[in-house]
Amino acid sequence: MSKTGWIAILFVSVSSILVPGATKSAFSAERSGKLSPVRIGVVSRSTLDMPFFVARDRGFFREEGLAAEIILMRSSLTLQAMLAGSIDFGTATGTAINAIVNGADVRVVLAMSDKSSFDLFAHPSITSVQQLHGRKFGIGGIGGISEILARQILIANQVPPDQVKFLSLGQNSLTYPSLKAGVIDAAMLQIPQNFLAQDEGFRKLESDRRRAARARD
Repeated sequence: MSKTGWIAILFVSVSSILVPGATKSAFSAERSGKLSPVRIGVVSRSTLDMPFFVARDRGFFREEGLAAEIILMRSSLTLQAMLAGSIDFGTATGTAINAIVNGADVRVVLAMSDKSSFDLFAHPSITSVQQLHGRKFGIGGIGGISEILARQILIANQVPPDQVKFLSLGQNSLTYPSLKAGVIDAAMLQIPQNFLAQDEGFRKLESDRRRAARARD
């Protein structure tokens, strides 16, 4: 798998990041034929979290002695569920990073890519990022990766984020349908939604990959 193919980050509570013990448990389970249950909270059915579904359906988890249960949930609830013990791992990237910055007892343990797969798309009548002043910007959830990237792009284009109306839709998978329905004016879209949006005439205003490249130059 190309490391630029995915951009999911897995996080786990510090109290359960005992890698040697977890590895020993998995190998013991494999030898005995008994699988160790593990619950993974994912925030979408998009390519962002596709590796987890593939690993489950192809039996990769089972080969490692794990009985994986994948649970779809809002990014804003993932951290709470993990700290409460309802899930063992989560893929809410932005939520995890924000929590760590604010002192939460969590740790990022896996990144599947070092590049973002999000693009900023808008209604065809909007021709530049600067025209997003006062517009409705759809995001998956407050503090999620789509909001973080959107704010970075706005700032890089001299648009104060507080002059844009952010609408939390609960899941990133709902942003493109909302854009098509006219509920929002712009959104951060990822594969495959960005391809669909481009084919259906919506305007690509910015790519987070381009923004990051310019910031490095």
